[in-house]
Amino acid sequence: MTSSSESWLRKALREVPILVLGILIAFALQAWWDGNRDAEEERQALRALRSEMELNLEGLETNIRRHDRVAQAVHVFHTQMLTAESAQISDSLLVAAIVSPTFDPSTGALESVQRLGAGSASLAGAAARWRSVVDDATEDERRSRTFTDEQLSPFLSRTVDLPNADLSRLWVFEILEAPIAEMTAVQSSSELRFLLSTRLKWARLSTAELSEARDETLTLLQLLDQELR
Repeated sequence: MTSSSESWLRKALREVPILVLGILIAFALQAWWDGNRDAEEERQALRALRSEMELNLEGLETNIRRHDRVAQAVHVFHTQMLTAESAQISDSLLVAAIVSPTFDPSTGALESVQRLGAGSASLAGAAARWRSVVDDATEDERRSRTFTDEQLSPFLSRTVDLPNADLSRLWVFEILEAPIAEMTAVQSSSELRFLLSTRLKWARLSTAELSEARDETLTLLQLLDQELR
């Protein structure tokens, strides 16, 4: 081997490890950077989920209160129809019978967190339970609304002077939560009693299911607080 070849070999033996080490350091730095970036993306997703759950909690509490008011009013209406052949019924009770509150959950941040796989296994499990409970509750709300719109409301429209075209009255009862003072004469019947009994069951079911969803939301918020510490 010539002296120039030996010199080249010695140089290569010195520089190759340095080159390899440099490549390994570059890979390590890139992995560290990607890891930090991914961790920050996950934290941002978890923070967004927490904000979304706070909004959902507010919506759940509002709708629980509305369904509870509907249930109380329909219970009074039904009781009066059980105890008399006819009665002067407060229009608050009439309007309550056709009010159908619905909860429209926000799930964009939840879907983002699930897509990223962010958070712990316990958080992922809580998020899945939350989605399942909320889906059941909102589906039953839709079924309740269908019953009200297709059976109870048409019956009341045919049999009493129901102000179903006056949407401001629905707004007053449901949104402003204010009573309506007018009275309307209502004839009792087996069909009306059955419809009111069914409406009452739907309202109570919605209250119970949304209350369960509220509990799951609080659990999820607690887990998110732990993750974000």
